[in-house]
Amino acid sequence: MTDTMTPGRALAQWWAEQLGAPKFDAGDDTINVLLTVTRGTSPAPMAAELAAFVERLTAYIDERVEKSPVYGVTLSTDYGPEGALYDAAEAAGIPASRFPVKTMTHAYPDYVTTSLGYGANSVLLWSREGWERPTCHTRHYEDDRTQPYGYRILPEKCGLPRWHEEREHGAWVPMTEEELAR
Repeated sequence: MTDTMTPGRALAQWWAEQLGAPKFDAGDDTINVLLTVTRGTSPAPMAAELAAFVERLTAYIDERVEKSPVYGVTLSTDYGPEGALYDAAEAAGIPASRFPVKTMTHAYPDYVTTSLGYGANSVLLWSREGWERPTCHTRHYEDDRTQPYGYRILPEKCGLPRWHEEREHGAWVPMTEEELAR
């Protein structure tokens, strides 16, 4: 995606791509098969429908991001599209059954993240040129059944970039004394 792109355009185009081949990952194989069989029968949207969807959704996202830059915009699906996603699809003539399930997206002025399917990590989709991506900093835990909650907290944090694509955290770095005191 180009650096001249807006958060709304980046996210709307991503959602449009998902409508072509929706992912049905509800966290249960039986449900996934059922969703694929029942929802996979609706025809893929035409280019004109996708263009109308992208334009309407882009305008909505960019307006909301501008009005509320700190909170941004969240668009999601459970077993169907919600809110602005549903409205944009309906206005464009796209069936709600074309959307992936259990998907969450966030748009802010400087970046956009997506999480496609049940329990999926959020990944960075787009960022504005010059924006500095923060470090993940998720604490490192180790299974330890002798501890009250069944794990032990280690004095390390994930050193990978925030919203990394790797499922597991890693590149562990030591925490500072100040961080450990919190």
